Amino acid sequence: MLTPGDGIIIQGIDAVHSERLNFSYANAGYIKLGSSSLITFTDTDNDNQFDIMTMRRYSLNGENNIYFGLTGNKNPYSILLTKSH
Repeated sequence: MLTPGDGIIIQGIDAVHSERLNFSYANAGYIKLGSSSLITFTDTDNDNQFDIMTMRRYSLNGENNIYFGLTGNKNPYSILLTKSH
């Protein structure tokens, strides 16, 4: 899980390069290692638009899930969504 300002490695056709993110990025491709993530969207004011995205990490082996791996992002992690008009 990466948040705005984090770097991400991108595999291109000819090369690999790094970019800084201005958005949040989540990848749950580690399920085979006994961990998974649950993403929920909440409409707190009942206006039919999601207001908050929350990501929670779980593990099967009792691993400490205070953070998302070595990222330093706390578990659970919530993002306030902006409204589009």
